Amino acid sequence: MYRTRLLQNQVKNTASKTNVYVSGHGWTGALGQGSDIMTDSQKSSVSPSERDNDFTSLDIPNVINAAAGWGHTALITSDKKLLVCGRPYDFQQLMRLYRMPSLVRRLTVMNSMMLEKGEEPGIFAKIIDGVFRNSDKNTTDEYKRAIFPNFIEFQLPNDDVPVADNSSGKTLAASAGLTAVIGESGKLYTFGLNQRGQCGIGNRKTHHVWEPQPVIMKKSEDVSGVEGEELQDIVHVDLGLQHVLALNKNGELFGWGKGSRGQLGQADFKSQNYDDGKVSTVDLEYAAIPIDEFEIVTETSRDILRGNDAKVTSTAAGWNHSACITESNHAFIWGKNAMAEMKDGRLDPVDAPSPTLVKGLPSGMEIKDVSCGSHHTAFLLEDNSVYALGIATDTAMPIGEEAVEVVPPGLVSDLKQFTSHHDRTTIVTKDNEVLELQMWSTDELRSSAIFEPEWVEEITSDGSKIESVHRGWLHSLVLTST
Repeated sequence: MYRTRLLQNQVKNTASKTNVYVSGHGWTGALGQGSDIMTDSQKSSVSPSERDNDFTSLDIPNVINAAAGWGHTALITSDKKLLVCGRPYDFQQLMRLYRMPSLVRRLTVMNSMMLEKGEEPGIFAKIIDGVFRNSDKNTTDEYKRAIFPNFIEFQLPNDDVPVADNSSGKTLAASAGLTAVIGESGKLYTFGLNQRGQCGIGNRKTHHVWEPQPVIMKKSEDVSGVEGEELQDIVHVDLGLQHVLALNKNGELFGWGKGSRGQLGQADFKSQNYDDGKVSTVDLEYAAIPIDEFEIVTETSRDILRGNDAKVTSTAAGWNHSACITESNHAFIWGKNAMAEMKDGRLDPVDAPSPTLVKGLPSGMEIKDVSCGSHHTAFLLEDNSVYALGIATDTAMPIGEEAVEVVPPGLVSDLKQFTSHHDRTTIVTKDNEVLELQMWSTDELRSSAIFEPEWVEEITSDGSKIESVHRGWLHSLVLTST
């Protein structure tokens, strides 16, 4: 077993140079503060304001990287440990629980925790276990529910350890019941849900991957399974809802998982379901495939990028769409509602099944980075202005014919972090500024919608520096340094 000991939050930290703050709903376990908070009437579910602003410090030494999933949290420490809490194998169960009244949800979590501890359950607990059990026929009792109220250490195979330096790309990511981490070997490891192939390990029958396993590059596929070699030299990973993007040091981009809305950038592809030997209409890839068809279409020509021009410098994944920047300084987007077009006199969102050139970005200016929220995509330019496109927050109106400016040049400088998560994009500067913005439908709204969160002043009142912000489905993380 790769999973090892429980990390007690109560251990005193006298040498830490970093601090971790958490906020949000406690019932998922993603706050890593123990089982009591998961069923507490005040802390298990909180108001939107409390979810956004009421942060609590965790006493975990030397955290250098973090990721917030839907119901779980992943951390990497400076001594190269991967720590996880919450529900790292859940998605549908979380959604079911979320729809329940708060009291029923607390009782459900309480009974689930009884079963986790091996206590004798009552009738209600047995019913709950049958509904919310997270298992398949090969699952041991230890993993039936897989709820970790405190942080648990996960070890990578073959004595590999997580990359400690996160400066060159995203090396840790968490999503809907899925976690991905890059090892010092350059291999990419995943664990969590695999019903849509999102773990990328080549196994079509395993619905839950309980321990970190290496992602493979697809070489062949037949009735017996998917064959391939382990991905190498990975420097960046990004997770969508049920698909994954990975970039290697040579600028080669790979994707796997669900691709039915074009998330994998493969026009008109249909994968096969070999469980019964028949072709399926479900677009799934259980191992990594290349994403390399970057086409520039004008009124007079269609050109596909070749050689160095086609190398990818940055990539990002939304819930069901993807984006990247190429060495040639072009921005591409693909997947669900990635673009917009006029239909019957109105602008409607449309899917882009293959990488499609983003229009509206200033010409002659370097595109430095790209980041995807759930339904929007943001681009950072060399003058630190930000352009975006996607589905508007206020009206569900698509902004996809051309990207629009959402942060003007000169407003921010010396960026430390540029990231998008769910409904917003966050900027952290070296001057300790934190700005958040959403994708609003009009220029007037966008010009007044950039704000600094309330929590910044309180967290930095002791002189701490904001290092990064991570926003999950129902909880948030902030890393600081002193």
